[in-house]
Amino acid sequence: EPLERAYRWYTRLQGPRQETMHTVVMESPGIDISKADVDLLPWIKKGRLLDFSKLGEMLEEIEAKRKDKLLNRKKANDDEDESRSKEERRREALQWYKSLKTPKKETMYCLVDETIGMKMEKADIDLLSWDKSGLCVNE
Repeated sequence: EPLERAYRWYTRLQGPRQETMHTVVMESPGIDISKADVDLLPWIKKGRLLDFSKLGEMLEEIEAKRKDKLLNRKKANDDEDESRSKEERRREALQWYKSLKTPKKETMYCLVDETIGMKMEKADIDLLSWDKSGLCVNE
């Protein structure tokens, strides 16, 4: 963020005036900010000081946006993982269905209820498509 970089340079330069920072930016090729970035800082007293209260609010807003962006990215990744695992569960249910020589849905439900340690759940069985007679139509 340009504001964060400008403030970082402000602290590195030990709190110069706005005009001094403009001069340093123009004369120092190694500084990664522009005059416009310096002007993003909340200057008061004709550029002699920063309004640290306002700066704190601005930095908090940037951080809040950053956190929202990360949360949205995490949610998108979680949704993708959930979708993928749902498809994997559907495939496993279909494989189990085929290995049992095509039982009806109710039979598979009974097996899930009566088998200890099974990684299959009724919800996984429901991921398959069933006809009215209880036969799987995913083959």
